[in-house]
Amino acid sequence: MMAKELQDWFPEAQISDQPVEKEGYLTFPLASQQWILLEEAGLSEREKQLISLLTQEEEATSSNPWYAYIIEGKGQAPQAFKKIQLVYCHLSYFQQ
Repeated sequence: MMAKELQDWFPEAQISDQPVEKEGYLTFPLASQQWILLEEAGLSEREKQLISLLTQEEEATSSNPWYAYIIEGKGQAPQAFKKIQLVYCHLSYFQQ
């Protein structure tokens, strides 16, 4: 998602070139090597829950031992195998 779109949805959002640790604010990375800073008090409960789910998904993906072995090339396979078949799908979207 682009910084401009997020600022349209959240006019009070601040965009930064580095993460900011600030009490009462949430900071999230953007694809453009930038960070967005949102005031937690300005978010609805639904928005907070959605953010929580999205950040948990990212953490779960990166802590998966298979992810580390296959994608990052680190460590050993989490399970012994003689043969293995993998299906890798990279999903993205195009917005016109």
